Amino acid sequence: EPQETVSVELESSRTVKEVKVKTGDQVKKGQLLFEYDLSSIQESLEEAQLDLDRLKNEASSLTEQIATLEKEKKQATQDNQLSYTIEIETQKMNLKKNEYDQKSKQAEIDKLSQATQNTEVRSEIDGVIQKIDTSKMGGDDSEGVEDTLTEGTTDSTESSSGDSSGNAFITILSTGAYRVK
Repeated sequence: EPQETVSVELESSRTVKEVKVKTGDQVKKGQLLFEYDLSSIQESLEEAQLDLDRLKNEASSLTEQIATLEKEKKQATQDNQLSYTIEIETQKMNLKKNEYDQKSKQAEIDKLSQATQNTEVRSEIDGVIQKIDTSKMGGDDSEGVEDTLTEGTTDSTESSSGDSSGNAFITILSTGAYRVK
């Protein structure tokens, strides 16, 4: 049997745009196997960018509200000072929460940006395509999610029974060196 068998898995949150190889094809190390669909990632990236802009606008609004409350507090009577102080502290807490939300949204944007960079999956070895599991590709987004979920549950039982290629989208057998089993 071949010295090495490589299993190429799909990222669960992404859909395949186009498979560039078929079962039985000879592949070289670095050859393009398949590409991920960018459209859903682009939409998510734009949506996250809009959310970040909204959070930044919200932060500047909160900062202005705090400044206004500080001015009003100075002119307020002694009895009203406490209510202004409470309102100011509440707005400061909202501002801190907003800053945290901005950081997490920026991290999400960075992750999505990185995902747009690596849309191509290439072969790690010289070999022959043994199997392509097209059931993992899915059609539109909703089907892809359902396929992933159902495949994930059946694969976990297959994996526990010793089938290591259960989760593989493409299985490549190396050419060249063989071993006797």
